[in-house]
Amino acid sequence: MTDSARHPAAPRLRRSRAAAAESPLALASYFAHAPEAPAAPAPSPASRSAAAAFLPSADPVLPLGGEEAGFTRGTVSEAVPVTHGGRTYQVRTGDTLLSIAAKHGVSAPALIELNRLRGAAALRPGQVLSLPQKAAPTRPAGHRVRKGETLNSIAWTHGIAPGQLRRANAMGESSLIVVGEVLALQGSGATSGRRRPAPPADLPALPASIAGADYPAEVLAAAALNKHLLLSRPAPSVRWAGAAVERLAGELGVSPELAFALAQQESGLNHRTVSPVNAIGIMQVTPAAGQWACALTGRRLNILDAADNIVAGLAILRRLLADAADEGAALAAYYQGAASVAAHGRAADTVRFVRAVEATADRRRRT
Repeated sequence: MTDSARHPAAPRLRRSRAAAAESPLALASYFAHAPEAPAAPAPSPASRSAAAAFLPSADPVLPLGGEEAGFTRGTVSEAVPVTHGGRTYQVRTGDTLLSIAAKHGVSAPALIELNRLRGAAALRPGQVLSLPQKAAPTRPAGHRVRKGETLNSIAWTHGIAPGQLRRANAMGESSLIVVGEVLALQGSGATSGRRRPAPPADLPALPASIAGADYPAEVLAAAALNKHLLLSRPAPSVRWAGAAVERLAGELGVSPELAFALAQQESGLNHRTVSPVNAIGIMQVTPAAGQWACALTGRRLNILDAADNIVAGLAILRRLLADAADEGAALAAYYQGAASVAAHGRAADTVRFVRAVEATADRRRRT
């Protein structure tokens, strides 16, 4: 997947390189380095919740089971305020308890308690919920980085902007953090004594240029770090990835055959695939596209997580299918970027990509 960009049609990698240079959103967070490679196998599809845990639906259900990757929801064991805040909210199609709680700055468990919702409580469009009084928790002064955390996820947890967290720690444009270090959550960074960590020495090599033009150094560095992290983790099998893509696609109202063909063409269903322009994982989602997927789903998605990566790609594909005239137009927008297609038409490699995906999808539909 590429980001839309204002530049002439060209081979896909060249377009992506230009898009990455134009948009700071194309820069991934540098993920906390975890040198040990876990030996545990990847989780099976059955261990993941249904897509309703990630995407709004017509009949959304709050998952009350185990922790879900991609967002923080709190637990029912925490002390929650149950005082009515004098506000109500009428449920809309696509709302979930989590999205309502996040929108109004209240605790999801408090929302459940105040409205006497129990178990897997379904919301109905038009239902009126009482909103609890907003809590005003005291923000800690610092945060010790744990394995698997990112600068963005830490900022999300503490309700601050990633840029504010960078400024507090005098990080400049860098997002590189390491496990065990303590990040300041407040301040201008003027008195910060934080030493900028060095990236791992064994970063994988990625192509540094195309047709004589170099990829932006910061994007290439981010891609190498993300590739390094994925290589340090157990990777889901191709069989798992294919089954997960089809299962989630069916739950989200996207053709399973089309979704499978798209993922196969993008990455070969290999979650460790990272391009030099930082397109990541099974669905080849860039960080900028991942942010769009978060907005589409109302969830914080970690595109380095295989299931979240699939959900992000499917959410974007579903939106493009809704906006496009046909499947081919949606696939072209997914691959090249809608703005680029609109401005310059489909490039030659985009045409080949769309044909390959449609051919694979058609074969799977006939079998």
